[in-house]
Amino acid sequence: MKRYAADHLLTMDGDLGRASPGIVDVAEGTVVWAGDAADASPAPDAELVEVPGMLMPGMVDAHCHTPMVLLRGAGEGLPVDRWLHEVIWPREGRLTKEDVEWGMVLGAAELLRSGVTTTNEMYFFGDAIARAAVRIGMRTIACSPIIDDPNLVRFGTWQEQLDGIAALSAAWHGHPLVEIGIGPHAAYGLARTTLEHVAAFAADHGLLTHIHVAEQRGEAALLTESGGLSAPAYLDEVGLLAGRTLAAHCVWVDEDDISLLAEREVGVA
Repeated sequence: MKRYAADHLLTMDGDLGRASPGIVDVAEGTVVWAGDAADASPAPDAELVEVPGMLMPGMVDAHCHTPMVLLRGAGEGLPVDRWLHEVIWPREGRLTKEDVEWGMVLGAAELLRSGVTTTNEMYFFGDAIARAAVRIGMRTIACSPIIDDPNLVRFGTWQEQLDGIAALSAAWHGHPLVEIGIGPHAAYGLARTTLEHVAAFAADHGLLTHIHVAEQRGEAALLTESGGLSAPAYLDEVGLLAGRTLAAHCVWVDEDDISLLAEREVGVA
């Protein structure tokens, strides 16, 4: 066992360690105890590692496309709709599983170095995401996208994408580091019927749903099947806010949208 000691310990409730240093005991890669040094049990056989500064829980990146480090800087400065359709999706349409796995490894190394130990990913090739996370030793929720775009037809129809997520969820069920989720890209990019099936699928399989919401100004105008509803209201109508839902961005919302998200207990990243 290794016993890590620092001048201060930041616990989950936000309290700082006092005059005595904090202690974290790690056995076989698992934290088995953490707290004030004064409360620690004697461990004469432990290897003592003195850590400068403060010990704290790992941070969580609640909305991540980590393998996109491979595309860093591409299309910088473009509005999001042009950036996606003209720059990013054509490039992502050429990525291989191996590209994504190594992109995840590279990005995860940056994240871990910055103190991020858990990510919620929305990216293609969920199995490659999961394998890379396990290889580097970080927790991840791999939310495989549901997306409909001419540049990304190789990922199949939305029905085929759902079948792939079901298989992925079964393959990784119960893994200590990996959870599988579902990542419909956005309300404006999928038909109402698709969104309704995604909502039902997520509920049936108990999956986290992760989706971009109100990420660009005037997004409501893109929701051609919404009858004039805002993005949150439309997603609620099709059932996507009824389960475990984490909405990314939500930067163009009004008071009614905020109240709705709060009422449905939707997480916002």
